[in-house]
Amino acid sequence: MTAPPYLALFDCDGTLVDSQHSIVAGMAAAWQAVGWTPPPAAAVRRMVGLQLETAITRLVLTSKPRPIESEGTGREPMAVFRTDGEPAGRDAHAHTLTNPPPPPEQEHPALNLAPDLLGHLADVYRRTVQGRRTRGEDNDPLYPGIRETLLALDRAGVLLGVATGKSMRGLRHTLDRHDLGSLFVTLQTSDRAPGKPHPAMVERALADTGARPAAAVVIGDTVFDIGMARNAGVTAIGVSWGYHEPDELLAAGAACIIDDPHALADAILALLPGHPASPVLPSPASGPAPTDRQAGIPVSRGRG
Repeated sequence: MTAPPYLALFDCDGTLVDSQHSIVAGMAAAWQAVGWTPPPAAAVRRMVGLQLETAITRLVLTSKPRPIESEGTGREPMAVFRTDGEPAGRDAHAHTLTNPPPPPEQEHPALNLAPDLLGHLADVYRRTVQGRRTRGEDNDPLYPGIRETLLALDRAGVLLGVATGKSMRGLRHTLDRHDLGSLFVTLQTSDRAPGKPHPAMVERALADTGARPAAAVVIGDTVFDIGMARNAGVTAIGVSWGYHEPDELLAAGAACIIDDPHALADAILALLPGHPASPVLPSPASGPAPTDRQAGIPVSRGRG
């Protein structure tokens, strides 16, 4: 009898690779292109994992863009919002204060970000990131232990996939740069499916591999990853070396938090019911998701 397929579906940015510098540089270039001071790096990291236009929209709301103060430029910052069809102009900041950011589960924020501005910001971001790749400046390293984790899971017969807010072009570049492309059997990107936390990327990965939701695990560093997994009925593992805090991931529904990438393979196998390397654990569908201690997974609580 053929064993059922098992799937480990990884986020990319903040989980497999530390790409924050490329992402922050892209957003800074986009903001500067329209006459704004760059958003704080911490605010940019909060949006990593979302589909690009959604991330930009939320970042505009939360970072409250300010015009670059430079004497003698004569440069007017672009309008941020359109209200009743008219540019918001210099009243944009007042508008942002009365429109708090939408909850993470709402994929398309209900606001009228000027379409020409949104398109321009996204275009500048993409050109900047692609230019860094061309010049060899996208030093987005693998987190220590990730390569070993992927190889161990592959040897254990677990199918590997990626679900990311990157474009397919960007994802393939990252995997090829680290010589990992051949390990993954399903690649899901937000330019070909609805972005996180919508479950579509997980559902497509399940369809690609034939894995059942109970035989799959999503691994990610943000609440968007955890929400996507939960929306698809799949167990989620949170990792602490990325861009959201462990407590946030647990509150969003992560089954456990892993602090050491070298412990990740064992944690994944432990949460795949029926896998030869898995202890007897409750099915995710049969009760509350196990915590790190319930699953018997060694986890350090530091932010190493």
